[in-house]
Amino acid sequence: MHAHLVTVTETITQKLSYFSEFDHISHILNTPGETLVKEPGFITMLQKLDSCLEFVSSNPSYKDSGLFKMRYRQCLTLIKMYFVDALRKLVGEIKDTLSQRSTNEPLPPNLQLSLFYSKFVTFASKTKHLVIEIEKRCAGHPEYYYLLKDCLNAFTNVRKSLLSPYISDTIKQMQDPNLMTFATNGCAYLLRVCGDEYQLFREIFTLGEDSIRSYIDSISQLLSQQLRPLILKEVRIDILSDLCNSLLLYLEPNTYEDGKKNNESVRYVVEAILEGAQSRLSFRAQEFILSEIRQFKPREQEILLLARGPGLPKPAAVNPITSVSELLPITAENTPISPSLSSAFESEPPVIQEVDKSFGGGEWYPTLQRTMNLLAKLHGAIPEASFDDLAQDAVESCRLTIIEASDMLANKESPADAHLFIIKNMLQLREHVSYYDAKFTRFKSAFKFVDVLDAIKDVFAQPLRFQSYGNLALPFIKTQNDDVRQLLDSDLRKACENFILGISQIVCQPLIVFLGQCQPYKKPDSLANQPFASPDAVQSVHDSFVKSLQANLLPQILLLKNYLGDKNTQLTLIRIAKNSIVGSFIDFIAVVKQLHLIIPVKNEVEISDIIDQILEFGMH
Repeated sequence: MHAHLVTVTETITQKLSYFSEFDHISHILNTPGETLVKEPGFITMLQKLDSCLEFVSSNPSYKDSGLFKMRYRQCLTLIKMYFVDALRKLVGEIKDTLSQRSTNEPLPPNLQLSLFYSKFVTFASKTKHLVIEIEKRCAGHPEYYYLLKDCLNAFTNVRKSLLSPYISDTIKQMQDPNLMTFATNGCAYLLRVCGDEYQLFREIFTLGEDSIRSYIDSISQLLSQQLRPLILKEVRIDILSDLCNSLLLYLEPNTYEDGKKNNESVRYVVEAILEGAQSRLSFRAQEFILSEIRQFKPREQEILLLARGPGLPKPAAVNPITSVSELLPITAENTPISPSLSSAFESEPPVIQEVDKSFGGGEWYPTLQRTMNLLAKLHGAIPEASFDDLAQDAVESCRLTIIEASDMLANKESPADAHLFIIKNMLQLREHVSYYDAKFTRFKSAFKFVDVLDAIKDVFAQPLRFQSYGNLALPFIKTQNDDVRQLLDSDLRKACENFILGISQIVCQPLIVFLGQCQPYKKPDSLANQPFASPDAVQSVHDSFVKSLQANLLPQILLLKNYLGDKNTQLTLIRIAKNSIVGSFIDFIAVVKQLHLIIPVKNEVEISDIIDQILEFGMH
């Protein structure tokens, strides 16, 4: 019984201690004075108040619980008032200092910002301990969360009101008609300022990431507002690409001058400007693809110059605007036909175009060069998904213009020129595309009405059967993958096959005609009675073939060499063509043997040797 009484007494005493502590706290709060929050015992009092509040929260039936909560809120109000009043006094001191200096010699803007910073560092040392107490209570007490939010807003609003006018004036003084110069100087300046602001913020607060981001974003807008009109007016893809790449460098980890790792502040400043620059770059790229690649139409008088066929003019000096040779000489009556690219790429000093030893003796087809330049400028400067879409459009547009130019070339010169033109440009385009780890695949969805259309045709054909179509199949969506790389391979393969077939047809024309005449006759006896199968006629076919081989193969080799300077590619095509020629001759010899003719004809090895000799002569 005695032990039970002792336990009850201790419990009562413990509970009464909360009320005793609360009475003491209430007495202090009733006469707070201005220095209460700064006193060393304030933090201890705050901790005791937390214990009291926790006690009454677990015992809501006590009639004094409301009074406890009122005192608790009063304490939080004191903290807020102290923080806000301290900020207000600090601003007053700064303004007084500036007004006193203005009567003598005003401080330069950079020194004013230094003054603002040093004063707030002192403020941080005086308030940091209170902020720590607030932050560690935020998770369990909503009241502390709102108190911290009030302190964050008060701090950032004061800093913004002090700094914004000076930052705006400095940025205006930096304005330059050159976008890159202005952006580079403006970002460097603003990153220094925002880096200091971020560091100062962390001198006081460890939480409040949203607040510091919102604050730095508002400062960044001071530069963005000045840069946005210049970005929107900029039409040169080179400059926009350089701007995006320069901004992206700032976003790389741990890149900040003086070794400071204020990457968060850097990211806040750069992201808004980068987003606008990337959007403008993507828009200009779309315009460029349409106007300078897809809609490029060479005239008939310049297609030969662009194709670089045999006997055509050598490459001229590169135009500093277009970065390709002038298509036609400039005379009083004539102006360059090539569309100007001055609106898309920054001009460079005139240079002489170096001959591409791998892909013919002249520069690339204009749309190919423009596509390669565009992809180089876009890659890495815009998000990957945007690059994939634009690269798909650019390569597909370039492919179509090459096909269109080859059709013009076939009419102007020969089918062989057209095929080699495709091979030359498609090889280079495919090789360049392989440099990029991009998805050149586009998914297309389309409604398919095949079953519906077939059913409708049947209805009109047999109207009385209309009721039998009650379970008519509905349209369905079919997804198709368009891979431009596969299209390039297909075009390239087709052009190679056609060129090889063309060589074979030109060289083997006598054999092709003869074998075609022999085709209807399956039996040797019936074939032997035909005039075209007589020994003299067959001998004439053989001799005509040998002459054709010696006369027509070399021009084709030289034509191939003129378009494609790469010997491996030349030899690959010629060897396949050789196999085709030899194959046709073998078919001819088979007919000769079938007819049992004894005439002086060359064998397969001799024909192969003639081809090799012509090839060796042509290659050297």
